[in-house]
Amino acid sequence: MVSGTLIGALLGLAVAAAEVPEAVEPAPGGAASPLLRLQRVELLAEEDGSFLVDQLPTLTTRPGPVALRLLAQVQPVLTGRGGRLGLGLSWARQVLYLEEPLSHGLSVGGGLHLRLGLPAGASAGLSWQRGPVRLGLVANLSTAATWAHPRWTGWRVLPGLGLSWVLPGRSSAP
Repeated sequence: MVSGTLIGALLGLAVAAAEVPEAVEPAPGGAASPLLRLQRVELLAEEDGSFLVDQLPTLTTRPGPVALRLLAQVQPVLTGRGGRLGLGLSWARQVLYLEEPLSHGLSVGGGLHLRLGLPAGASAGLSWQRGPVRLGLVANLSTAATWAHPRWTGWRVLPGLGLSWVLPGRSSAP
């Protein structure tokens, strides 16, 4: 099954990245550290909000589709060298992030939501991190635009709640 393979690959990536040391030693010849590195894995992604509003309430009547949708929104987040710019990749969507640390583990940020590269929404909100756990609360603006029907109509504003596991030494929060 394709979805099982994708989820297995995502989880394997998270486990493999957890074993990567914090600092990457320069390669012979003075090569710099990688441009992108795995910062966190969002177990419950903040983006879109439709999982919390549309799918989760139907858990008791449709557990199979809800479980599949939960797996579809799990996303690894890659960040650049400074940790402020990021890219989230899930089966359901991709997100370009900008996050600015405040203080006491708080950060403010926003993102552009994409479906196979097609802009399909945006988000803005706050996150709080303590140790390896990161919680996020955002407002999501989204549409049902797809490449087959690239119409940006029917906008929805939905709340988003996120729960992430941050790799050791890779926090963006102060």
